[in-house]
Amino acid sequence: MKISHLFFILLILFSSSKIYAKNLDLYTINQEDTLDKSLEIKYSYRKAKNTEADFETFKSIVSDLENSNLKDAYMAAQVMLSSKFKKNPFSKIQNFKKGRKKLEKLFLEYSNSLELRYIRLAVQLNTPALLSYRDNIKEDRDFILNEIKTSKVLASEVKLYLLDFLRRYELIDS
Repeated sequence: MKISHLFFILLILFSSSKIYAKNLDLYTINQEDTLDKSLEIKYSYRKAKNTEADFETFKSIVSDLENSNLKDAYMAAQVMLSSKFKKNPFSKIQNFKKGRKKLEKLFLEYSNSLELRYIRLAVQLNTPALLSYRDNIKEDRDFILNEIKTSKVLASEVKLYLLDFLRRYELIDS
C-alpha cells in the first residue's frame, strides 16, 4: 500500500514539474531581477514600433534573454515588427508572415501563457487589417483580464502594466 501511495505522489510531482517546465512566463518567479527584466522587455516592446532606434533597443534586450521559449516568442514578435521598417512591400509581408508563423507555432504549445497572450495581443492591435491578423483580440484580452484577477503569482507591477496596456487600446474602461 505504501509503495503505490509513494508511486502516486512521485507521479504527481513529476507531472507538476513537467507542467512548470513548459511555463513561458517571465513574471511568475518572485525575484526582483526577473520582475525588472519582465517590465523592461514589455516597455521596450511597446516603444519598439516608434522608431528604428527603439526597435534596435528592443532587439538588443531580446537577444539578452536567457529563457529560450520566451526569447523565441519575443523574437517572433521582433520579426513581425521589423517589417514596419522595411522599404520593400514584399519584404514587409514576408517578414510579417514568417514571424506570425513562429508565434502561432509557440502558441500551440503554450496557449496558457500570459506572456504569449500579451505578445500576440500587442501584435494584433498594431497590425493593419489588410494582414488579417486580428482574430484573437477579444480572446486574448479576456485571458489577460482573467489572469490579472485570479493569479496568485503575478507581480502587482505587471498587473498594473497590463491594465495600463489594455486601457491604452481602449480594451477596458478606465
